[in-house]
Amino acid sequence: MRILRIDRASPNGDDGYSTVATFDVALSDHVRVLGMRLVAGPRGSRLAYGPNAAGGKRCVTFSREAALQITRAAMEALAGDRKSHEATSTKDIA
Repeated sequence: MRILRIDRASPNGDDGYSTVATFDVALSDHVRVLGMRLVAGPRGSRLAYGPNAAGGKRCVTFSREAALQITRAAMEALAGDRKSHEATSTKDIA
């Protein structure tokens, strides 16, 4: 898994949840998800969410483990900790 692009987002959300960044991720050599969101919860937790289709419906979902792997990779990329922004695990999740 690799973060292809990540951009900080302006603070938003009145319910305690706020999009911290938007990003694109390559889950494998064959699957990319564009328009992901890194969201901060009211208690400081972070979680990655897939993009929404027109009408606000989710167009992709992930298992909890996959979502956590994507979240870690996005947080590392946002912090600039890894030059290649590859996930800690080299095993593809797709």
